[in-house]
Amino acid sequence: MIIAAKRLSLAASAGLALLPLLSSVSPADAQSVQMRTQTRTQTNAVSRNLRQAMRPRLEVRNSAGPVVAESLDRAGKYLAIASSDNVVRVWDLEAGRAVHRCAFSGAVLSLAVDGLSGRAIIAGADGALTVCDFNAAAGVQPLLGHTGPVHALRVSVNGRLLLSGSEDGTARVWDLANRTELLVLRGHAGSVRAVDFTDDGSYAATGGDDGTVRIWAVATGAMQHTLGKHDGAVLAVVAGLEPTVFAGDAGGNLVSWNMQTGRQQKKAKAQSGRLGAVQVNRQAGLVATAGDGRVKIWKADDLSPVKEIAEAGAKLSNVLFTPDGRYVIAGSEDGRARVYEARDGKPVAEMIATTDGWAVKDADGRFDGSAGGVANVSWRTDQENLPIDNFSEPYFEPGLLAKRMRQPDAIITRGVAPVEEGVGVPPIVTLTAGASARKGQRTVREIAVIADDRGGGLSDLALFHNGKRARDTAIVRSENTVRDGRARHTAVYAVELLPGTNLFSGRAASAERIEGLPAELAIAGPQEKAEGTLHVLAVGINKYANPEFALTYSVPDAKALVKWTTGPSLDGFTRVAAYELYDERATRRNIAAELDKLKKADPGDTVLVYFAGHGLNEGQEWYFLPQEFAKNGGAPTAMLQSQGLSSAQLRDALAQIPAQRMFVMLDTCQSGTMIAAFGADIDRKKMTEMARQTGVHLLAATDKQQLAVEVDKLGHGALTYSLLRGAEGQADTRPRDGNITVRELLSFLAEAVPELTMRHAQYRQFPTAYSRGADFRLASPSTSAAQ
Repeated sequence: MIIAAKRLSLAASAGLALLPLLSSVSPADAQSVQMRTQTRTQTNAVSRNLRQAMRPRLEVRNSAGPVVAESLDRAGKYLAIASSDNVVRVWDLEAGRAVHRCAFSGAVLSLAVDGLSGRAIIAGADGALTVCDFNAAAGVQPLLGHTGPVHALRVSVNGRLLLSGSEDGTARVWDLANRTELLVLRGHAGSVRAVDFTDDGSYAATGGDDGTVRIWAVATGAMQHTLGKHDGAVLAVVAGLEPTVFAGDAGGNLVSWNMQTGRQQKKAKAQSGRLGAVQVNRQAGLVATAGDGRVKIWKADDLSPVKEIAEAGAKLSNVLFTPDGRYVIAGSEDGRARVYEARDGKPVAEMIATTDGWAVKDADGRFDGSAGGVANVSWRTDQENLPIDNFSEPYFEPGLLAKRMRQPDAIITRGVAPVEEGVGVPPIVTLTAGASARKGQRTVREIAVIADDRGGGLSDLALFHNGKRARDTAIVRSENTVRDGRARHTAVYAVELLPGTNLFSGRAASAERIEGLPAELAIAGPQEKAEGTLHVLAVGINKYANPEFALTYSVPDAKALVKWTTGPSLDGFTRVAAYELYDERATRRNIAAELDKLKKADPGDTVLVYFAGHGLNEGQEWYFLPQEFAKNGGAPTAMLQSQGLSSAQLRDALAQIPAQRMFVMLDTCQSGTMIAAFGADIDRKKMTEMARQTGVHLLAATDKQQLAVEVDKLGHGALTYSLLRGAEGQADTRPRDGNITVRELLSFLAEAVPELTMRHAQYRQFPTAYSRGADFRLASPSTSAAQ
């Protein structure tokens, strides 16, 4: 097996206003750009003295439910969180995202995660220990032995052993590699509620309903000490600071013991009620406890208090330390896992699990997440509920969780105003429709978009037709006025009605680029059937002018895509028009010319754009590298600007294509090691902006700094291989109706690509996708031939 490495670097320009295209800009385009600039200047000036702020609160729909258990591996990379929906979600804290779901058969009582083996161990009421391998598609056979509910699990530092405690009165030691039971530890009178290993794995500590902590020799199973008598059941025990053992009990006490002498060292009344969680960090010299809905931090040596952390409206139920002791992670009853600075309790970020995906939010309101997760999160005021996606331009931060915890200086969205402290109210938009008119064979109708400033400024008014942004050249007249002391902007578009229902959406943003709620209008179009043309632009470059940039699969991937579009599964089109540029023909000039040809597409046509080759970030911009790039050398920035195809130019070209159904695929890679740890995150942010601005569907090979996996056995890059498999029929899932839509394909790829790359390359690659345009059918796999 040969594995090659590719790296994605995708970006788009920062603003919603369209920049000049690769080719010449028409007078109408230039006029519309000037008009929007004047509009922003006027409305911002008018609203300076009328600014009103909204102070929204975060709302989560379809929550996975309260956090019932959590576990962090010893390296601090993998965090497993169990929710009341009986699903364990594994987060990769280095990538800053949820990477795997382990569905459980009942309520989760205890949880442990081992990053060395890539497994989460889950226990419930039936006594069986379910092992979920989050680096593979299939799980592992359960560990059987306990006869009662299992309330405690812990993996040894070396990842070889598992310790469990149960209501059957026993604790058990397991060999994880061989999945065998090694020891049964008997001695507690009643349930075993808490377990832990010492760091060297020589001893095990257990606590139970009998109010005792017991120390066991792991090699023999012999009990070494019984540590005193607690005030009620021992619910938490930590043995990591050998010889000191910390325990929490049902009476709310935090007690430290010397496991060698069996003597009590310190005792503190930590909570008024049950003390359900205790964690210790050796490096920081701190102890963290959870109980009474709060987290408290203590000095490990004398149990003196350091900090109390409480969350308004949410009870914190458990707590973990990151290995460096800098952060604590607390699960809560509102379904979120929150990260705090350990010493001062300052909030860092929130992990949000929904039934459809995941999201992350920081204290300022920045956010990240999967498409399904973000769709379930919004900012609510007393008057309206704004999807968090409407805050994308100023607040979307790719890799947010990893940056906030590991490299805050890498954050792209600097200097944003904290949302909950108040942001400008976005404008309100209305739509009105004029009379229809016939122009030859076409039916044209005027649609007026009216945006009223509500105190937060007014910018970026736009009309979307069936999800695709209407071209500014369709504006036939516009005006800027002041109404009741506030700015109003009106733009009238002349648009061609398409067969069936035409859904129009008017949108506008505040001066802070926060988008308000859209106004929508549905108009019936002509009844005659229109089978449009499928336009396919495929660019693939293996042989660069500079041989150091040579690739293997870009051309085969692009050709395979074209072959698929001419196959029997893509029926329903009048014809297929393919524009192919490979190797020497894939120059900047030729790519610009082919993009320009697509401006002649009809609104009822479908356009697929596929780029495969090298991409490179420079500052806040991304460039696709044409075949001639770096032939003569020179300064990198100057070469990129003069020879590269920028994301701003690509975005402008997409915006000027009339076709409403557009799917853009970017399988681009980074040559060399020019991207810093989080440098490539600009790609993902700019990609989502491109999709939002134009109303197209976008798919990219990777996000952040990941390698785009190419496997010789597959004959394609992982992304293209999975795309073709999905289009053959595997993506026909929701609903399974014999048709594959763009969104079905994007959803399929989000799961298929990480699984495929882990299986073939022991590396999990996450494709980046964003979809705002109207969904549409791509293929009928029931008629598709195998690739």
